[in-house]
Amino acid sequence: MEFLEPSITHKVEEMIREVERKHADDYKRFDSLLSKLKHAVPEHLHGTIAEIEDMYIKRVEDIEPIYRTGFEDCSKLINCILSYKAE
Repeated sequence: MEFLEPSITHKVEEMIREVERKHADDYKRFDSLLSKLKHAVPEHLHGTIAEIEDMYIKRVEDIEPIYRTGFEDCSKLINCILSYKAE
């Protein structure tokens, strides 16, 4: 199924762009809140705020493994159906 890799990669990238577009306003609000926190907390906690931001941004990294799992499950189902019909 390696021949499908470019299509899978393209679809994952498309999904990430869609999630980012859909949640752009949420991210702007989140970023604004973090900025306010940075000004309100002592400097030694700024690293913690940066970690929170990284965690928020990394949520889109879940898209690829989820999509690939669904794709693999669908492929297995199709193979199962085709095998059943062949019998």
